[in-house]
Amino acid sequence: MKRLSKYPFLIPVIENWKPRAKKAKLTQKKIAKLTGISEVTISNTINLKNQNPKLSTIQRIEDVLTSYGV
Repeated sequence: MKRLSKYPFLIPVIENWKPRAKKAKLTQKKIAKLTGISEVTISNTINLKNQNPKLSTIQRIEDVLTSYGV
């Protein structure tokens, strides 16, 4: 089971990012550019490899997806 040690309640939100990004035709590279966060950090966060992402990272990714209407 995937988990985030600090924010386990965010797992469903993060798991929903891939389909939302696909719907908006946003690549991880584009999300990285729009957020100012490295592609590696975006990838690790979206794929739940980062067990302790910063809340600011989560918020910035969510803000980009929301701004694209997804």
